[in-house]
Amino acid sequence: MDKEEVIALLERYYEGTATAEEERRLRRFLLAADVPEEFAAEQAYFQALAAARRRPAPALEERLAALVDERLGGGEHRMRRMPRAMRRTLPLAAALLAGAFLYFFVATQRPRDTYQDPRLAWHETRRVLLYVSEKLNEGTRTLSYLDELSLPAREMQKVERATAVLDRLPLLQFPAPEEEKRGKSPEKRTNQ
Repeated sequence: MDKEEVIALLERYYEGTATAEEERRLRRFLLAADVPEEFAAEQAYFQALAAARRRPAPALEERLAALVDERLGGGEHRMRRMPRAMRRTLPLAAALLAGAFLYFFVATQRPRDTYQDPRLAWHETRRVLLYVSEKLNEGTRTLSYLDELSLPAREMQKVERATAVLDRLPLLQFPAPEEEKRGKSPEKRTNQ
C-alpha cells in the first residue's frame, strides 16, 4: 500500500466510516514487520488491539462465583426463602413508607419566593420570556413560506364573498329562462 492510501484508510478508520474490508487491509498492513517509521504509533496501537483479542477473559459467572465464595467463606450456600407473611406485608410497608415520604417531604413544602425584590423578579421574568419569544420566532421563521402557499386560497375566498354580495343585488339578477318566455322583466319581478 502506498502512503496516501494508508493515510486515507487511517482517516476513515478514526472517523468510523471505514468498511470492514478496509479495516482488515489496514490491520494487515500495520501488523506487518516492514511498516514505515511515520506509522509507528498506529502500528503500536493495532498490535495492542491484536494482543488484547488473543487473551481469553475468564467468564463473568466464574469470576462472580469465586468472589462470592471468597467473601462468604467458601462451601455450599443455601438460599432461604422469606416467610409467607413477610412476603405479603413487605410491599405494603414499602408503599406506606413511600406515601409518608411523599407527604412529609413533597406535599408539605411550600414554594419559596426566589427574589426578594419584585422589580428584579419582573425584569428576570421579562428577560426569560423575551428569550423564549426570540427562539420561538427563530424556529417559526422557516415556516413563513407556508403563508405564500395559502395566498391563492385567500384570494378565492375574497372572490367567493364578492360573488355572494353580487348575487344578493336585485339589479344584477337575470330572469330565469321560463320568465323570459312569459315576457316578465327583472324590474317587474322585483316590484311585485
